[in-house]
This record gives sequence, structure tokens and C-alpha cells, in this order.
Amino acid sequence: MQTNHKEVVTKETLVTVERIGPRTSVTKRPVISKATGEIAGTSQKIQNSPSAKRRRGQELNANVNGLANLETLQVGNFESHVEDIKQLLSLKIQCFKAGNISTFYSTWLELTSDPEVLYTVQDQSIEFTTTPYQDQVPVQKKFSAEESNIIQCEINKLLQKEVIKSTSYEPGQFISAIFLRPKRDGTHRMILNLKKLNESVKYDPFKMDTLWMVIRMMKHNCYMASVDIKDAYYSVPIADTDQKYLTFEWRGILYKFTCFPNGLALCPRKFTKLLKPVYCYPRKKGHLSSGCIDDSYLQGDGYQDCLANVLDTTKLIHWGSYFI
Repeated sequence: MQTNHKEVVTKETLVTVERIGPRTSVTKRPVISKATGEIAGTSQKIQNSPSAKRRRGQELNANVNGLANLETLQVGNFESHVEDIKQLLSLKIQCFKAGNISTFYSTWLELTSDPEVLYTVQDQSIEFTTTPYQDQVPVQKKFSAEESNIIQCEINKLLQKEVIKSTSYEPGQFISAIFLRPKRDGTHRMILNLKKLNESVKYDPFKMDTLWMVIRMMKHNCYMASVDIKDAYYSVPIADTDQKYLTFEWRGILYKFTCFPNGLALCPRKFTKLLKPVYCYPRKKGHLSSGCIDDSYLQGDGYQDCLANVLDTTKLIHWGSYFI
């Protein structure tokens, strides 16, 4: 049986779109070593200093023939620039800082006039039904030595990205416990236990795309791909006045989140609404797609159609200052 396959770059993985007989499948393999920062197939390492990152970014932009934020990238010249694009996107991921979409507010004004979306882009306040009150700090579960090391590593990463910052006592603050959840890539995510705080958070029902909706989109012999947003929630800032409700203590130090944390009741709805104008534009161009928080499903009748969908979606997400 003849097998044709093409490769599409998203996030930190290479998406292989395959057509095998009447079936289509998508597989992923890593292209960047998280342990070494090394790009697969090369011996070059990306330097960590800010000046080196800026220089490397300039070089990479030059290497893709002046592709300004990927805007001029087309299906026809995509394959000749794969390696440079992978490194460019990897570098941007490494330079990520929390709440970054707020610095691109003027760009969002071109995408939408929805006041709720624009308010979220600037700095989202937590909408409460009642003022949160805490008469005692919750008891933190005991972690093993290995778990404690993982938590400390995660805290260090979050501090570097400015997702959290150390703080001091504030009147009315709300301190939550933390716990770990494993991720699909073998790493862990540190999450605030916001169950108690969520009792005071306003919740509005909303609709999300479902697996059944995606299945109904599929056609015989179609090609499929996915674009994932890196650190999706962390892109959205939380208002300074409300960060005191998102605090936790670790090893005698008090920290607070500066952006959307995992576990806050309002985040799924707000983020889903935030992405609606982003996915609207590719659909206007005739692309088939479905988004669910930080994941997306993209479809095309043929390889070229699917790749065009990936490129248009990637450009728009990149333009809105998400990292893919």
C-alpha cells in the first residue's frame, strides 16, 4: 500500500500528516530537546541570555528571507523554510512572558470590537458573586522529596516567565493549596486548588466545540492537523487588584499568579470567547477548523488545503501574540 506523508510544524512538535490508502492519520514527534535546548538534526544550542536571544531572533528572521512574523509565509515556500521556522517559533516560546497579549491590544482592536474580549486582553478582573472570605489558610498536603523537587522546579519556571511573583500579606487576600498533575509529555503542572475560591466566582454557562462536532466535520480521504497554543492561559493577564486572590505559600514564601491560572472557574469561558475572533478569520477563508482551549483541529480536502489551513491559523494565532 502506497503511503504519502508530509510534515507540518506546530509548537514543539513536528506534526506528520499521513494519507494511507483511504485513511488519514496524524502523528507527532519531538523536534526540540527540552533537557538540552538542542534542535533535532543539528548540534546548535540556543543561548539563554537575552542579548543572544535577540541576536538569534534577528538571524532567524533573516534566514527565512525576511518573513515578518511569518506573515509572508505561503504553502509554496513553506517546506524550504521548515528548519528556520521551527527555530524561530522555539525561540519565541523561550522568550515568553505572562500576560503578553495585553501588549498587543492595538492588534486585537483589528480582530474584534467585542468589549468583553478587549477587556480580557487588557487585564481580566475576577467576577465574584460574593466577596471571598477566608478565616483560615488551608492545610497543605505533604509532598515526597521527589514531588517537592518537581514543585520547586515548576515554581522557578513560573517565576522566570513572570506567571507568578513573590508577594507579601495583603488585606483580603485568599491563599490556596497547591497540587501536581502529570502532563502528556511526562512533565508536571502545578495547580492551585481553587475549589473554595470558585464558590464565590461568577459562572456563566457556555458552549465549547466537542469531539462529536469534529467527527461530523471529517470527510473521506481528508487531511488533518493540529496547532497547539503554548502556555495558553498564561498569556492572559489578571488585574493587579485581583491577584491577591490567587496566592499560595511554598517553603515560607508567598506567591501570587499574575495571569490566568489553571483551575479558576471563569477561565475556560473567557479563553474560549477570546479565541472566537481568532478562528473566525480562517473560517471566512473557507478553512474547516475547531478549537478547544489550547488545542485545535484543522482539516483540508488535500495536503495543500490542510497546510494552507495550518499556515493561516498559525499566522493569526501568532499575530494575536500567542505562542505555538
